[in-house]
Amino acid sequence: KTGGHTVTVEYHTNIVRELLEKIQPALTHFPPKFLQKTVEKGWVRVCLVRSIDDGAAWKHVWEAGDCWILIASDADPVDAFYQGLAYAIDSHVLGNSRDFDADRWSALNPEGFVYAYSYQIDEKIELQVGTHRAFTDRLAMSYPHEDRCRIFYNAMLPDNSEMFRSPVMQAKLQQLCKGIREAYNLEKSEDTYLWEQYLQSSLAYVKK
Repeated sequence: KTGGHTVTVEYHTNIVRELLEKIQPALTHFPPKFLQKTVEKGWVRVCLVRSIDDGAAWKHVWEAGDCWILIASDADPVDAFYQGLAYAIDSHVLGNSRDFDADRWSALNPEGFVYAYSYQIDEKIELQVGTHRAFTDRLAMSYPHEDRCRIFYNAMLPDNSEMFRSPVMQAKLQQLCKGIREAYNLEKSEDTYLWEQYLQSSLAYVKK
């Protein structure tokens, strides 16, 4: 049992080995000690299991100060890892950057929009497509942290440039990336990180 969820152990070592081989390259996209800083007094722990009690493909849970990312063996392990990690990153940035301040973040949304603060959400498809796009998907309209986590996850994936083309999505991605740089002391890094790949204006530090 982990974080209140009962999991079924994956005993097939070849399946575990295959999942690990898929996840390993994803770890190279993060700068040194990034994961250590994400959970200041604990660890990011990836737990590969056969199944999770509620049938989910993955879960992000906290237990004894550690961030656990539970990944079922039939899930896409890289997708699951990025999504689970997004929640831990969001928690770290909330405590270490001004860019995730509730008012500053909400000000990026279309006038009159209010998060549902529930997972019972109106579709509002017009806010998920085209030049007026303001959200990655329906789930992003539930809570501010879901909005940011969905942005981070989608920014890590290939072939998503269209999703971040609208002015609102660019502004949100820019603020998210600035928040991560501030929280992780990367403001003077000359690198461009994977989650910054769709920015129209680079945040990479330029020596003067």
